[in-house]
Amino acid sequence: GGERAKMFTENLRGTAQITDVLDAAKQNLVNMNLAKQAEYRQNMTAIKTDKTVLGFDGIDKSLDNALNKVTFKGKVKNESAANKLAEVQAKINDWKNLDPAEFHTPEGLDALKQQVGDILESIPFEQRTARMVVGDVYNSLKQEINKQAPTYAKTMKAYSDASEQIKEIERALPLGQRASADTALRKLQSIMRNNVNTN
Repeated sequence: GGERAKMFTENLRGTAQITDVLDAAKQNLVNMNLAKQAEYRQNMTAIKTDKTVLGFDGIDKSLDNALNKVTFKGKVKNESAANKLAEVQAKINDWKNLDPAEFHTPEGLDALKQQVGDILESIPFEQRTARMVVGDVYNSLKQEINKQAPTYAKTMKAYSDASEQIKEIERALPLGQRASADTALRKLQSIMRNNVNTN
């Protein structure tokens, strides 16, 4: 019985441990982001051919598609999803009007992607349609960066993979999905380890 009791208390403690690890990981992530951005800029001075100002075509297309999914002939079918999309659209429009040389760079688009990611994270799980359509726009930002700025995407890969895993853990914990949290935690630890090895 002693073993089982020990396992039980460790499980109770386990969630606290995950939050500790999560806090440490977030701190590492901030440092990793700064290091990766610096590494990217260093590489970029060597690669003059990279067209630093990125186009919004793919993002616009994905916004249109998303809007079509939540409306019918201009009428809203899904209120919550349409509201979240309007929020995303406003962010993207604001960003488009900013100085392209400063804000339409790979780093700039990545910052916009993070803003859209925050909106996505704020949507409750049960609002499936809203999560799906905002997720589509988020992914289109990711794809445009990958397609138009492959060097940036490659440099930042470890950082974005780690961010995704951290979000995964934060989603799983409050829902009591210990297994998902553990899996994401293992992935996160291996990304962090590999990142240390490659630097």
